[in-house]
Amino acid sequence: FLFYDPADLARVAAGQMAPWEPQPYARLNIDQFLFHNPAGVEPEMLGTGVQRRYRIGSVAYDRGNGLLYVLEWYADEARPVTHVWRVQ
Repeated sequence: FLFYDPADLARVAAGQMAPWEPQPYARLNIDQFLFHNPAGVEPEMLGTGVQRRYRIGSVAYDRGNGLLYVLEWYADEARPVTHVWRVQ
C-alpha cells in the first residue's frame, strides 16, 4: 500500500496540484499476509513471483469500526478471500 496525504489528493481534485505531484509518505508491504495463489491457478495469465498480477482486488475502510478490508484474488483455488485488519 502507498499512503498519501488526503489534503494533497484534495488539492489535485480541486486543480491546485498536478496529478503527479503528490508523493506517498509511507508504504506497507502486505505480501507476508497473502496466500499468493497456492493452487497455482492460471500461472500464464497471472504471472508468478514479484511479477504476479491481481494480487489484491478491492480495498475498503470501515471508519466507524476501524477495519480495513482487502480482497485477495485466487487465494482459495479460483475464489477470493477477504482479509480484515484493525487500524489503530
